[in-house]
Amino acid sequence: MHESIKTQWAEMRSTLGKSSLTQPQIANAAGVSQSAVSRLMAGCPQRYGGAFKKLCKYAETQRADAQASLPLPVDDAALASAIREVWNGTPEHAQALAAMIRAAGAAARIAMI
Repeated sequence: MHESIKTQWAEMRSTLGKSSLTQPQIANAAGVSQSAVSRLMAGCPQRYGGAFKKLCKYAETQRADAQASLPLPVDDAALASAIREVWNGTPEHAQALAAMIRAAGAAARIAMI
């Protein structure tokens, strides 16, 4: 099995598994059948199918919404200090640092599965 499929499936399954929505509600929101949700939640797909792609996209949206609603740490001085230490001040470097932080977060989520 391709490692990328396995990683995406694990992230999708983790996100949707934490959802308070039922499988029919997830299916409706993602534009797939309830049986596709059930099948993909039960086992990792062997290929990129349409339902798998739609559920991954829906799960990504759910993760982004959940992240946006999280409060920032009360004491974020350590984070701000670390960013000031490494950021060279350019918009491109800011984007690269943001991508690294997101990748570290994704790796941490996968490690918890």
